[in-house]
Amino acid sequence: MQPEPSRSIPALVEQLSRLFHSTGYARGLYPGQWTALRFFAEAPERERTSARLARHQGMSLGPVSRSVRTLAAKGLVVRGRPGEPVTVTASGHALLTHDPRRRLTGLVEALPEPQQETLEEALETLIHGLRAEPPA
Repeated sequence: MQPEPSRSIPALVEQLSRLFHSTGYARGLYPGQWTALRFFAEAPERERTSARLARHQGMSLGPVSRSVRTLAAKGLVVRGRPGEPVTVTASGHALLTHDPRRRLTGLVEALPEPQQETLEEALETLIHGLRAEPPA
């Protein structure tokens, strides 16, 4: 008989992360491209740059710039000159109505409000802690 997988919080967060990440391969986009499209649709205009997206994701500019070029080639965003805002096109906004994150959003919204608040605070604490810790 196989031992039951770990039910520790880190194991559950990892499992959730992997499950959510796998849903990001949808409608011709990869997870990072969905993240970029969401960012440009949701961020204030002055923050809609590749550099801000890279900082938001904790990534270097090269991979982020490739994602932005791909989104532009697909007609989902319009890039300006370096440092200028990226604009989501009508096609990009239409695609966001099929965003795989919507399922997770619905599941979170179904939680009682106190649970949502506790989960949000806990996840923010974990994210800040991981960002502050130097890589091993």
